[in-house]
Amino acid sequence: MSRAKLRLSIDERKLERIAREGMQRALEGDGLEGACPFCGEPVTMRLPQTTCPHCGRSFVPRVG
Repeated sequence: MSRAKLRLSIDERKLERIAREGMQRALEGDGLEGACPFCGEPVTMRLPQTTCPHCGRSFVPRVG
């Protein structure tokens, strides 16, 4: 069986939109692992607000 090289074109805007929507759903659900913007320690970010278990500061995660 011969192999053929296949070129795929990627719509980067559509890919970015899909990634943002997925991140938003994750934040609204089980959360996303990340780092606290204040102390840099690992934290599970969730909406509507996340409180860092290490430094105690709160922030609202946003998908940019």
